[in-house]
Amino acid sequence: MVERRRDRLWLPDSCRRIRPAPGDQSAAFYTVCFDGLQLRALEGAVMVVRGDGCSEAFYPACIIKPMGVDNTAGNIDEQKQPMTIGTLASGEEVIVTPKSHFYTHPETHELIGEALTKISLQSISPDAQGFVRTEVELEGKEGKSNCVPITEKDKLVFAKRAPRPWYTRFAAGREPMTTNKMSLILQQQPPSEQTPNAPRKFKLFTAFWGPMAPREPSDTSLAPGTPEYEEAEKFWKENALVLPDDETGMAKLGIDPKQIKEALDPDEQYFRTV
Repeated sequence: MVERRRDRLWLPDSCRRIRPAPGDQSAAFYTVCFDGLQLRALEGAVMVVRGDGCSEAFYPACIIKPMGVDNTAGNIDEQKQPMTIGTLASGEEVIVTPKSHFYTHPETHELIGEALTKISLQSISPDAQGFVRTEVELEGKEGKSNCVPITEKDKLVFAKRAPRPWYTRFAAGREPMTTNKMSLILQQQPPSEQTPNAPRKFKLFTAFWGPMAPREPSDTSLAPGTPEYEEAEKFWKENALVLPDDETGMAKLGIDPKQIKEALDPDEQYFRTV
């Protein structure tokens, strides 16, 4: 069952209130644990506190609603609709859908609005499907990138990130790298039937700290011998993802600790030939 909170945030009844409202009880200020995160609500805003305590960010409650919220009982249409999260420097509206991969990177949410203002329609070139893959630099701001350059001294292991069926290569014992670069993947939307001459919106698929990485060479959607595969092979020969040092961190990436391999079987390849 889903219950309605005063700040318009929908959460399952199983959410646990872990901090009483301070001072003015009418402020509807409370903190709950939900889906591995702490959500602190105040009126129409939500503060997301990561488990490691490294990041706290306020933004409108509507931005956080789709994160794993069970809406089967609530039947609220607004949770099923795209939401505007910002605009490009050239004025185009940017939306995010409830199932967007954007919600798996809460560490980018505080600065996503600023990042979008670094992108202009005049400086990007959507591909045939309307996709845009771009990096922006946020001066004076920093985040942690889990994609790091590797050396011969690194211990490399392999694991699948569910639901992906292919293996990812990880660097064990490494720490995420500090960076001021944020990567974003957007898609320009078709013209509106109601207002065909209006500026076309963009949908944000994901945003993460660090360089814009190509698909992995183990990704079966890439065909060896193609320019796209060669780009992926070159990048991932020099880089790897940081393997979390705890099972909670691994679980967030869809990794089963028991399935981590130091070497792949003969019939398994990370850098594929076929």
